[in-house]
Amino acid sequence: MKERTLVVFTLLAQMAVGIFWALGAMRFLGTDLNLTLGFLVVAALMVLAIAASFLHLGSPLLAWRALWNPRSSWLSREIWGTVLFGAASVLYAALLWFDRGSPLLRAIILGAAAVLGLLLLLSMSWAYRLRTVPAWNSWATPLSFLVTALLLGVLGSVVLVELFAEPSVSVPLRRWAAVGAIALLCVEFLFLPLWLVNLAGRGGAAARALRRVVQERRALFQLRLVLMIVAVVLAGLWLTAWVGWGPLLWLPTGLVVLASEILGRILFYAAYTREGV
Repeated sequence: MKERTLVVFTLLAQMAVGIFWALGAMRFLGTDLNLTLGFLVVAALMVLAIAASFLHLGSPLLAWRALWNPRSSWLSREIWGTVLFGAASVLYAALLWFDRGSPLLRAIILGAAAVLGLLLLLSMSWAYRLRTVPAWNSWATPLSFLVTALLLGVLGSVVLVELFAEPSVSVPLRRWAAVGAIALLCVEFLFLPLWLVNLAGRGGAAARALRRVVQERRALFQLRLVLMIVAVVLAGLWLTAWVGWGPLLWLPTGLVVLASEILGRILFYAAYTREGV
């Protein structure tokens, strides 16, 4: 298993879905922000994610065979979700960039892409819920993938709007984003120990997975906890008078959270231990 490319693929795809949802919500709420460049970044992220997905395949030219079993294969559904959401995000960004399509057509494509993004996350998470891998075959897998998408989406969208959009994000929107980011980080703080306790109580491959995460990768595990705490502190500053600092707070917070999620995904793959056949 080429874990590095899987880390890149899953995080890029989840970030793209999350940012698309956040930007789509801003558009749905009727904000006067110019979000075109933000949607172009989403399309670029999906192109990179699809490219990374080919790198972990032993025979990339034979990848098309995995497309023809969506009825029974979550991997096949994940591939379809990746391709369809990627195509929809690219199409929507192109319509905005070239100023084509009626408002109704754009709204339909926006809604369809948002649904396809959800289907992508669901199929991606269930593709990892293998009965022979107890650390992955858990409620924590779909929950962690969804929280990662939402967290990176909230922060990524605000950073993009702050950097590229005119006018910039309003102070109330920044504060709502801060509350959302803190809430999602708290969810991660909650389910991470619950996941570890669940592994500790099952023995066998689950216990080996626990040792890999908290002992063999102790430095990475501890660093991730530190980064999560730093992210909460930084997000909390957005609720103070410092909220007007804009990118001076949003960008470092986004980078800290991204680093934390990268470490979390590395630990997720480190927990891979099989039992049975």
